Amino acid sequence: MSIGLGIVTCDRPDYLKQVLAGVNEHLRDLCSVVLVESDGPCRRGVAHAKNQLFKTLLKQNCEYIFIGEDDVVPQSSAAIEGYIATSEATGIQHFQFHGHGTLNPNPIHSMGNYVTIWPNSVGAWCMYTARSLRRVGLMDEHFYNALEHVEHSIRLANAGYCPTWPGVADATGSEMWLKEIPGSIENSVIRQGDWMGNFEKAKDYWQRTKPDTYHQVFG
Repeated sequence: MSIGLGIVTCDRPDYLKQVLAGVNEHLRDLCSVVLVESDGPCRRGVAHAKNQLFKTLLKQNCEYIFIGEDDVVPQSSAAIEGYIATSEATGIQHFQFHGHGTLNPNPIHSMGNYVTIWPNSVGAWCMYTARSLRRVGLMDEHFYNALEHVEHSIRLANAGYCPTWPGVADATGSEMWLKEIPGSIENSVIRQGDWMGNFEKAKDYWQRTKPDTYHQVFG
């Protein structure tokens, strides 16, 4: 089984150092690692950066693809092995770590012993199968640093690769596998920019171009 981990970072070398230390300690022998640093000089956004990781790892024929950001640190090999075991036990091919930021204080419900559904899509550590990405496609790069994860996950859900909205699936117990770096949201490069403006532009684009999935989320 071939496993790939892509990490995207932007202007936070101290954060990245912590993430890579966790990767080296717990995941080094489990996967190949690819890094997109600062998204290049053009700053084309999260969707573009993560798509570069997807493309590289798909070319490497990785069966399972993990995409992490520079503020979530692996705490054990379960950050990969636990998700793969949960995928194999349930058939779900896309998971998102819930414990980043404050948007998921409480779960919506559990699905047996393996999966918990949380209200909001965060996207700082995600698992995908190559099969799901080849079927559904990559992130829409018209979204700029807002809602790209949500729209992509809705497509994956509608294609049957994860539970349907509302809510997003995470492996039960993942808070023991991964840890958010304290203060990472407040120190986010994206949040320090015009995040609300980007959010409103993303909503407008989504509503104009993909109204069916837009109304799944926003009513």
